[in-house]
Amino acid sequence: MVGGRQISETKLQRDLALIHEKTKTHFVLLFDECNVLTQNRVALEMLRNVFMSTAGYLLVLTGTPSFFPVLDDVFSPIIRQFKKIPIAPFSSREETESCIKKPLQTLPLNPADILPHHDVSWDVHAISGGRPYDIQLLCHFMFRACSEDRAERMELTADVIDDVLRELENTISQDAAGRPVIAAARKLSKAQLNMLKLFGRAADQATLDQILFLNVLTGGSDISREKLASALDAFVSMGLLKVDKDGIISFVGDEFEQTYIRYHAERNDVALEIRRLPYSLILATTLSVALRSADSSNRPVYPGKPVAS
Repeated sequence: MVGGRQISETKLQRDLALIHEKTKTHFVLLFDECNVLTQNRVALEMLRNVFMSTAGYLLVLTGTPSFFPVLDDVFSPIIRQFKKIPIAPFSSREETESCIKKPLQTLPLNPADILPHHDVSWDVHAISGGRPYDIQLLCHFMFRACSEDRAERMELTADVIDDVLRELENTISQDAAGRPVIAAARKLSKAQLNMLKLFGRAADQATLDQILFLNVLTGGSDISREKLASALDAFVSMGLLKVDKDGIISFVGDEFEQTYIRYHAERNDVALEIRRLPYSLILATTLSVALRSADSSNRPVYPGKPVAS
């Protein structure tokens, strides 16, 4: 191939048949990272021509979901010879934490020394969706930051997510055009992030007026309804928020994108959370905090007497 010569499919089939005949053994051939074959249809066609008519060989092809449409297209006349086995992601945070710690335990390291707290596994589980490949990728970049003395511990920061995103953008399934939410979030100023923060207090739960009321309860009376509505329109046009027919405001994007927004905001000193608790519970909690704060500020202070905290 390097010399420019094509491999003869007939000769390859003959060699494979001879190996099978002489060894009297069946072979299982594992092809990993098959997404690279989506860029080489000729290689996939050769795989089909050689192995679909050669006895004694079983093929196992692994790849992400973006690989299978191309595979179906190339192998469509005999697709019944393949059985697809989807591998489900981890369902619990504990499984993700185990996936993070096991590679560290093979090193002369105590995971507790390099992992700062359990929040890391929670965040990794959220951003990866429990997919082992994504977990390993995130951990790779977190650990590399430590090994290059750019971080003391493995922490999931916006910089790490940026590194992972650049890695994913090199693959077909995660090209730059496929992450418009990330692209829009990167353009937000600190002032815009502070405004977006207001909508994160009751994501998927509240209307514009309800968000405004929560903001007033927390001392944000300087933001008018018109200003908040204008910000909402801007975020909707950017593709960051959406409003349903009942006026409920939601964040656009998957867990990866929404976690990225949170860390991107944190990098800009904005504590943005995307909370999805029932609005009644959020309202009750916010109102309780506001009442305690008002009671504390109005409590008289007598000279020489301490005020109970």
